[in-house]
Amino acid sequence: MSRTPELPLRSAIRERFEGESLRPEQLAQLRALLQPAVPPMPADAVPASPSDGAGSPPDRSRRRLFAIAASVAATATVGYWGSFGLRAFNNASNLDALAEEVAYNHLFDKPMDVVSGSMDELRQAFASVGFMLQAPPIALPGDAELIGGRHCSIAAVPAVMLRYRTAQGVLGFCQARFDPARHRGVPDMAIAHAPVERMARGLKVSLCHDKGVLMALATV
Repeated sequence: MSRTPELPLRSAIRERFEGESLRPEQLAQLRALLQPAVPPMPADAVPASPSDGAGSPPDRSRRRLFAIAASVAATATVGYWGSFGLRAFNNASNLDALAEEVAYNHLFDKPMDVVSGSMDELRQAFASVGFMLQAPPIALPGDAELIGGRHCSIAAVPAVMLRYRTAQGVLGFCQARFDPARHRGVPDMAIAHAPVERMARGLKVSLCHDKGVLMALATV
């Protein structure tokens, strides 16, 4: 027996929402039902008899209108929070993937393209990547010494891996032009004031973006 293919979450929510939507005439009836109540009758007014329909329970049409309205509201709420949770999950997964790639680039045994301790010289040498190298907004060890850099990439975006020498070993500080889609989930230093951290390949990878540049520091 062939199985009905499962719809993606977003498509399923849209189909459910559209299936429960109100027709124009139903919407008009619902609006009429939601109008403010009629003011109470004067004390000397003659009350309506049961046969006139006053005080009778809501008919099936009214109950169905309210049921559909409640279903539409519930579906919209579930759709919003379901989409929010899915985005959060995707952001977390993307951060893990970025950290993995940064750690790989740091551990990859490849000679530096430019050997220099001057940030100005490195900026000129790597000008072709399409952005200006930035001084690290992430705190480095006090004895960190810039020694050079090489070309690499992060999520298919051209990047530069700067190398710093310390007493504990060599640090890798990777920079690339920030791409909101490819680098989603990475915090903005102007808002978060701190990078997000992930562990990958035995390294701690700190990720953030600042002034339109993605930055990732790989340390032991």
